[in-house]
Amino acid sequence: MSATVLNIGIVGILRLSALLRQSQIGETFSNVLVGLGILSIGVAAFSMLSRRNLKKLIGFSSIEHMGIMLLAIGIGTPLAVFWMLFHTLAHSLVKSGLFFRPALSAASTAVTVLTVYLIYSASSRWLLGGL
Repeated sequence: MSATVLNIGIVGILRLSALLRQSQIGETFSNVLVGLGILSIGVAAFSMLSRRNLKKLIGFSSIEHMGIMLLAIGIGTPLAVFWMLFHTLAHSLVKSGLFFRPALSAASTAVTVLTVYLIYSASSRWLLGGL
């Protein structure tokens, strides 16, 4: 459910951005999106450093990924928007998969979640060109 809500918000921002790019405030709106994306990435990254709770880490990771998506929408090139949509799909599939197996014990779930997250994080950063 959380991944769905985040994706709906990002798609709404993408549609709003497409409309506003046709007006005079399009460039200002893009700059605001880039600034908010960078701020979101920075705040989430520094907030994750002190967390030990796995659910909070996943939550802050989602904030960071939404910042990456805002940054891509703010850049606004067709390539950036394509990879933002790809990243949105990958994020929603992996995040829903993290909570798909709740019947496992806490230790094995933590290992599974961490493994899937590390694989996803490394692959998405590689696909985005080392972001």
